Amino acid sequence: MEALTLDEREQLISREIVARRLDCSEATVRNMVNDGRFIPPMLIGNMPRWRSRDVDEWIAERAAAARQIEATAKKSLVPQTRSRRGD
Repeated sequence: MEALTLDEREQLISREIVARRLDCSEATVRNMVNDGRFIPPMLIGNMPRWRSRDVDEWIAERAAAARQIEATAKKSLVPQTRSRRGD
């Protein structure tokens, strides 16, 4: 994926485009907003719109959190060593 220019990152995008970026349905985006699990849109007239930059940052934050959870889970799978005395 090529890097976006500053102008493209400031672009306002629709629920349809947000859904494509998240690989989910528009209904899922709507439900996530309603449940407080996704950033609320700004309304342009009666059309919900998100800044491309905000969506990219939201995705990056979730990816970082997922990597942290994965790293923690891997650490918990490492067998613990015990001394011969059973301490």
